[in-house]
Amino acid sequence: MGRQLTLPGSHLWDGGPDTGHDPLRAYPEVEPNVISKRAREIGLSGELLVMSKLIRIGFTVLQPPDHLHHDLMMVWQNRLLRVQVKATTRPYKGAYRFTMSKGYRNNPLGTRPYERCDYDLAALVILPEECVFFTAERRERHCLPVSVIAQLRAHPTHSLFEALSELRQTPS
Repeated sequence: MGRQLTLPGSHLWDGGPDTGHDPLRAYPEVEPNVISKRAREIGLSGELLVMSKLIRIGFTVLQPPDHLHHDLMMVWQNRLLRVQVKATTRPYKGAYRFTMSKGYRNNPLGTRPYERCDYDLAALVILPEECVFFTAERRERHCLPVSVIAQLRAHPTHSLFEALSELRQTPS
């Protein structure tokens, strides 16, 4: 019988030397410093969850280049909508909070608010609950009470179609 060849780095998938040592494997039960250090992966998880939800209900979704100020694009009524995804991992004082700013703390430019032309829809991801709230409302901060989880689970597309309805009333 033939022998299976191994690929360089294959130990990453076979339960090799680092098994159990990555603290993110215990998600969502991880320390805040782990979330902070792995913010890029957390953000990507949020983007992929939004993509999955949109694709499953029939939307065409595209990933733009990294240098743009939105995370995803979706086709809706012959328009290409820019979607900015923000993910959070835990509530604070009974609510999930989302800051709508671009950049990051240690960036030479710091953080700064989005301009109107940067995105059309915000997708607010409550990652441990795998829930997404969509909004066309422009704010510096969004705050969703923990109690909204039940509504998002019962009617997962409601906020999306509400936000799209708001955009329908806004000139292109």
